[in-house]
Amino acid sequence: MSKNYFYSQVEINEENALLIEALRTFANDNSIQTYAILEPLGEEKYNYDYKNVVNVLIPGYKILIVNVGKSNDEKFEYFCEDFIEDLSHLSDKFTYKDKIGRPRDWKRNQIELINYENFDAEDFIEKINIYKLSNPVQKRISELLISLLIGSINPIVNIGIDEPENILDKVKQKIVLFDSDQTRFIFEKVNERRIVIQGLAGTGKTELLLHKLKELYVRESKSKISFTCHSKTLSSNLRMRVPQFFTFMRVEEQIQWNERLWVHGSWGSQNYPHSGLYALICNRYGIPFQRYSRGKTFAGICADAVKFLKQRKVNGDLEPYFDYILIDESQDFTEEFFELCEMVTKKAVYIAGDIFQNIFDNDYSKVDPDFLLNKCYRTDPRTLMFSHAIGLALFERPVVNWLSDREWEACGYQIRKNNDNYRLTREKIRRFEDIEDMQEIKPVELYCVEYDNILNKIISLIGEIKAKHSTVKPDDIAIVFVDDSNSIYRMIDVLGVLIRNEFNWEINRGYDNKGQIEDTLFISNRNNIKGLEFPFLICVVTNEIEKNIKSRNTLYMTLTRSFISSYLVMSTYNSDLFEIWNPQLEGIIKDNSLSIVRPEPEDIMSKEQLQINDPTYKTYQEIVEELFLEFKIPIKKREKMLKILDAYATDDSEILEEGLIRMIIEKNLELINGKDN
Repeated sequence: MSKNYFYSQVEINEENALLIEALRTFANDNSIQTYAILEPLGEEKYNYDYKNVVNVLIPGYKILIVNVGKSNDEKFEYFCEDFIEDLSHLSDKFTYKDKIGRPRDWKRNQIELINYENFDAEDFIEKINIYKLSNPVQKRISELLISLLIGSINPIVNIGIDEPENILDKVKQKIVLFDSDQTRFIFEKVNERRIVIQGLAGTGKTELLLHKLKELYVRESKSKISFTCHSKTLSSNLRMRVPQFFTFMRVEEQIQWNERLWVHGSWGSQNYPHSGLYALICNRYGIPFQRYSRGKTFAGICADAVKFLKQRKVNGDLEPYFDYILIDESQDFTEEFFELCEMVTKKAVYIAGDIFQNIFDNDYSKVDPDFLLNKCYRTDPRTLMFSHAIGLALFERPVVNWLSDREWEACGYQIRKNNDNYRLTREKIRRFEDIEDMQEIKPVELYCVEYDNILNKIISLIGEIKAKHSTVKPDDIAIVFVDDSNSIYRMIDVLGVLIRNEFNWEINRGYDNKGQIEDTLFISNRNNIKGLEFPFLICVVTNEIEKNIKSRNTLYMTLTRSFISSYLVMSTYNSDLFEIWNPQLEGIIKDNSLSIVRPEPEDIMSKEQLQINDPTYKTYQEIVEELFLEFKIPIKKREKMLKILDAYATDDSEILEEGLIRMIIEKNLELINGKDN
């Protein structure tokens, strides 16, 4: 797998070519993120007359301002003064100054001017480690200054200059720096109508889309932009995050909601056109709106809309409404939706998705993204390895799928193999580097308990987390029940009482609130976790784990939402899997690698086998009708219950899970029966 640790903003010319190539080699050979810039990224008002300069940025090193022109040119001196002044202004703008001080406090230790006659790039690289900082405080200041220059702004109020003492705060306060691929996506212009970014869970796709959104919104003052996704939880979360992000990034332009910017789900309600992208397109172009109905998929509905628009195009009556559309979690959509977006967009559609999440349906050989992110910055590499392994059922036979060497590499793995014996490893990630205590933390823990003891085990785990991490807060922990069963909602009700009694904490039911709430413990079903992350995540499986796409994909997606530890609590229905998985997990943790045997072709499940193993699909109407019969709800009272269910489904595309529908009906039976009394 080719390494890419180098980003250059500098236009290559005769003076700087040798230095740029030497820096690229240094970065990739040593796996050290390195940046070469002329001016601060994303800040168009900062530009300089003198161009024979390369600013070399390496985390933990001094900022090296290298003159590749004449050593006696006073324009270089002016450049240095202006550059440091602009860096100081950025520090003030983003309130870093409160932590790192004024330039007089950091310039001597953090800036080195390289202004030699007959500058030699090779000699410079050989001696570059003399500029490496050893003082931990100075290293953190170096990283903070670099974050300002590359636009990777950190919430400075939550970051101290001194290294925190405990692991939780060390990880929380780790300074985030965009890598070369992330930086390219945000700042490089790609002349394509469709721009695809793919990566694993935790590679920062959503955060990058927010930065791209900000760049487009600020740079083009009259642009119209839609930011959409499939998950209602994520769209709700994004709707809150965008104004917070704009404020955080000191965007001076006011957000013109529903005029220049829309942040909404993909479908929406016919009565509220701005509630979803499809609803808005229908309203804008006079397309007959289609609600969710039996036998009609969203892909089919989008195909109908595309057909309608193509006819308008033939008639010369199709004017793109948006300049840009940004799509998150693209693996939840089909080509029909992307084509619909392109037809109503003037300039570009940005599509970001998880290369791994649709474990079988994705044909990886056809994946050719413009930007591939395979460095996961949220999740411990060992958590990712285990999650991939159980998602693909690699420790079992038959497996759900097997990836080619090229596909493993696209997912960020280094491969060593001996015939059919594979040893897969991942590079350490910046979030955990220099945190020696991390090796003492188990990134994943498995537990297999009797069904009746599941809630007690969860309470016990919360107690252990609190005991190990004295600064933990309720919103540092999430509990996700991955089964589609009405029993989980009763369990959540009981669990909420237990948590309140034991810890005096309140819970946040994610399936009701569609997002995180400060100072509450997040508990949800499997449908409301996308776009969220937590230091600690407890994944609960009450029923048997099946070997189908939906079940395995859910496990992968859920376990990778933590950035310190994930706990998988399974009922004894899965004792056989526990006996297989647990020693494999111990091996991953011990060796920092995933050792597996390539399956024989007959041991790889076909699509037909996976479809047989998938739970029988039932439409929303079929589920409701069956439950009405089960609860013996008279026909004359069903309309009232349907209105109650509609209140939980906040737009025309909302499809409630069977377990949640059952819970709603049970809780409202008395109300319905009492209305006619």
